Amino acid sequence: MVGRQTPNAYILASLSFGLLFALAVTLTALRQPWLGLDLRSDAAGAVRVAAARGPAEMVPAGARLVAISGNGDRMELTARDLLVEPDGNLPRYADYDDFLARQDRLARIKQADTVELAGEDGETWTVAPRPARPLWSLPAEYWVQLFVGFTAWIIAALVWSFRRNDRSARYLLLSGFSTLMFSPFAAVYGTRELGMAAAPLRLFSDLNFLGGSVFVASLFSLLLYYPRPIAPRWAGLAVLAVFLGWFLAQQIGTFDSMVLARRLLVFVGLVGTFALAAVQWRMTQADPVARAALQWFLLSWLLGCTLFSAIIFVPQMFGIDTSALQAYAFLLFLLVYGGIAFGIVRYRLFDLGRWWANAVVWAASVLLLVALDIAFLFGLQLSSELSLAIALLIGTPFFIVFGALSDRVGRKPIIMTGLLLAVLTYFPLFHALTQAANPDLAQAQSQAEVVVTAARRDCSFGGKPVAREIDFRTSCDI
Repeated sequence: MVGRQTPNAYILASLSFGLLFALAVTLTALRQPWLGLDLRSDAAGAVRVAAARGPAEMVPAGARLVAISGNGDRMELTARDLLVEPDGNLPRYADYDDFLARQDRLARIKQADTVELAGEDGETWTVAPRPARPLWSLPAEYWVQLFVGFTAWIIAALVWSFRRNDRSARYLLLSGFSTLMFSPFAAVYGTRELGMAAAPLRLFSDLNFLGGSVFVASLFSLLLYYPRPIAPRWAGLAVLAVFLGWFLAQQIGTFDSMVLARRLLVFVGLVGTFALAAVQWRMTQADPVARAALQWFLLSWLLGCTLFSAIIFVPQMFGIDTSALQAYAFLLFLLVYGGIAFGIVRYRLFDLGRWWANAVVWAASVLLLVALDIAFLFGLQLSSELSLAIALLIGTPFFIVFGALSDRVGRKPIIMTGLLLAVLTYFPLFHALTQAANPDLAQAQSQAEVVVTAARRDCSFGGKPVAREIDFRTSCDI
């Protein structure tokens, strides 16, 4: 019976798994004590407060913190305590163990009923940490990495749902799953406030490295079979075994250098994909259709991975910390999956065409049901059962009506009409939702006039791709 399941059943299962995975990761990120601090290290290596909210709102922005104490322990703060990504930035595993030990101490201090923050001029601030982090405190970097992992997984799962017996589609699915591992797990420990228990931090860091290794290995193996098979069946599994063996070797302490252990084989695998790409390109020279499809896959893969390596991996090999750019650099991996999606639509990549368009519309409908359910549940304060029932009642007919209509007029008019309706109705609908769910808030918004003024002389084009609260120094920075 499993083999007779329709692609839609696999798509639904993949969507459900992706959403549940994202929910579990987010809940894990929230289950940490919260001080309300946004900390940054300056050029001199000092720890400074970029912004303070909630429990620590009395701490002034720009203050330098030199120590934190609580639960009978006191720690001097260093720039390394704020390290976003230990991989590639800590030279030896001994440094990694020391980093984890300090993170564990900081996490235990934050579990105290009150902690004391010490400034450089002798001032102190007593803060009562909240037991859990509020959802809105998760920064944009977290949501970017979660989005990258979820999107990669969904695109790979959609392809596999229609090509389950295709070896190359299986490796693509594995690459999507590995992205779902390494990107969200990095988001959890990379956006921690200050300190994280050593056990989960080590676990997520290790799984991030494992996911990145499997990502490279799976796409290396994919190019062994797509679009032309150039290796025996066991070759792809052998590649995966080599990467998994390397991962286990560094786990048991075979290597002393962390940069070597967690970067070398990944870098070799990336270079190897370039060689396989050249071989596949040569083998398709007599097949213009296959080459047209292949070019989008190779262009997106090579461009995305090359740029990521140039921005993140290569500088780290020379001791330059690029972890602050990591979250947004993960967006480059969407070039890979975006190229796959374009190749499918334009050139029937993986030999998918009409089925792919159906799957995208169907998956979007499922996400619409989820959005409606959330809106009714949290916006109108309905029970979970009632909100789901109403969402199904509203959304289910659209599966049938617009599915049949798209068979007559095509997918593009239906999709473009839906986007136009979204543009025209989102703001009115959410205003109506606010009126119904929280009329006091709606009234306050309508009566409280907000006037923003800025001095023209302060305005200029800054050109910074990532804005930080500490950068807002003039009236025009708003």
